[in-house]
Amino acid sequence: MGILFAIAWFLCTYRGDERQDDVAGNLACLFALGVALFPNNGSDGERVCDGMRTLPRPRYLPPYATLAADPQGDLWAGLSFPGDTTGLLRGVGRDGRVIADVVLPAGVSVLEVGMDYVLGILEDETGELHVVVLSLSTRAASTREGDPPPAVSGAGADRRFPSPYPR
Repeated sequence: MGILFAIAWFLCTYRGDERQDDVAGNLACLFALGVALFPNNGSDGERVCDGMRTLPRPRYLPPYATLAADPQGDLWAGLSFPGDTTGLLRGVGRDGRVIADVVLPAGVSVLEVGMDYVLGILEDETGELHVVVLSLSTRAASTREGDPPPAVSGAGADRRFPSPYPR
């Protein structure tokens, strides 16, 4: 708490080159004092979480678990839920037609869909999070109406990067 007062004092006495620097320093001083004088002890957040747990569960879930858009403006919906043995990501074009179904490894949470990749997070057996990049082998849509969408499968985890964020 003493450190916050020292930071607040510095911010209050600091004079910048321009007027906007002075205003920003004074506002930061007030915010630092507010945090020092009125700390959050965490009980409010726990009370909110407990209240959310007592709410009745919805009768129906939405038909998708994840939504993402790619650079072309196509919509990608995750159609699988926790516990499924594999994941399914369905691409829908701007005209409403299904352009692809992508089979993902179990447990991958989609963060972003690019032109030739899917970026996701995967939790391993030890609970460590990994960034996963999956390749999309094709983006071609079926040419005839009524044809099933092309099956596009991610080639597994091409590269895994340890998560920089602790759990």
